[in-house]
Amino acid sequence: MLDARRRRGESLDAVRNGRGSGWLLVVLLSTLAPHVATAGETSTGLAAIANRVTGAHRVTHVVGRGESLGAILGRYGVGPAEVQRWWKAARPKRDLSKLTVGHKLELSFEQDRLVRLGYHLGEYERLIVEQDSARGQLKTRVDEPDVIIAPVGARGRVERSFYAAAKAAGIPESVISDMVDVLSVKIDFNTKVRPGDRFRVLYEGRHDDRGRVLKAGRVLAAEYYGAHQSVAAFLYQDEEGRTAYVDKAGRSLDDSLLRYPLEFNRISSTFSSSRFHPILKKRRPHLGVDFAAPTGTPIRAIGSGKVRWASWKGAFGNHVEIDHGGEMISAYSHLSRIHPATRAGQQVERGQLIGWVGTTGRSTGPHLHFAIFEKGRYVNPMNPRKSPTVARVDQRRFAKQRNNLSQQLRVMTTNHEPRRSTSPLVLSSLTQAEHLEPGSLTF
Repeated sequence: MLDARRRRGESLDAVRNGRGSGWLLVVLLSTLAPHVATAGETSTGLAAIANRVTGAHRVTHVVGRGESLGAILGRYGVGPAEVQRWWKAARPKRDLSKLTVGHKLELSFEQDRLVRLGYHLGEYERLIVEQDSARGQLKTRVDEPDVIIAPVGARGRVERSFYAAAKAAGIPESVISDMVDVLSVKIDFNTKVRPGDRFRVLYEGRHDDRGRVLKAGRVLAAEYYGAHQSVAAFLYQDEEGRTAYVDKAGRSLDDSLLRYPLEFNRISSTFSSSRFHPILKKRRPHLGVDFAAPTGTPIRAIGSGKVRWASWKGAFGNHVEIDHGGEMISAYSHLSRIHPATRAGQQVERGQLIGWVGTTGRSTGPHLHFAIFEKGRYVNPMNPRKSPTVARVDQRRFAKQRNNLSQQLRVMTTNHEPRRSTSPLVLSSLTQAEHLEPGSLTF
């Protein structure tokens, strides 16, 4: 292919040594910039020719639907044995058996051999597998940005809905979801929110050392003053560093089941004794709640417990049942997929990902059918209830933390000097919250 590109009368050596045309300069310059390949695209044209000259190049490949690691690496000349070697090296950190559509694979080659693989796990995290040039062994790590955290405060007043008010106050969606999870033990955010209700929240703001905003961290404290009911929650930390959410009296809120198995949801059919079934065209019992959501929406376990069913179950499609003890069972139906770690007999934790919304089984569209059984009988899953486990709280220790956080809820502004934290993050932000100068966050 290189021969075909040289000018008439020029030798191959003349081209390679720069005595011929300026074509080689273009080729060499093209190797300095990475080649970006979309799904299914191979390295062609000038970049491919330059690769043969230098033997060193880098390719960025965007994962397409249905593509596997083996297929992608094979497209760039990596044999099956080498594919298996790189996959095994990555597995302790991440399983690359299933790649996410749209994520990037960065491949570096020397002498036409793969020497470095980078896989974008998310917006800021990358899995890196690279060959040790001295020993030839593969080393694996996950690159994470240096994180700086600072407590951030926000407040709002409901006009139409809590979600709209929280968004208007600049609260990140992940924090809104966490607030609902914590406070919905006492308040039903679907039916009990009224115009004029007020709320405050203190949470971990996070960014990297380049100033890029990262996903917000944990809620440190939250208060909701409603027409129907008011509630406050505080993140309590014991002497061993373990954390739990508690109310103003120091009673644990973490021993309650999550009210909602989805982070963002819209109830399309509330609990009832019967309804007109859209497929069977007749009235029949509908004991549970349907959450309409797009296919692929993550589903969470509402509480810790042991999985007693995780497989296909007739009209329920892909179906999961979790035994929370005390003769209480939660059930999740019509899943598009069940998480590989969700298997019968396995223990799951409150909030753990167990699968994704779908429309399998007897279903007219993507949704989650969610139900709770107590002592073998259906019960309204929207009623708050305790799980059998109860956390212990040192009341004197908690009182000090609660008073510090309550003060910050009332006086904190949204901008404070950030302080560096190591990864994984610890509750250094609780310590920060105790020493920040008063600001002006008030109702």
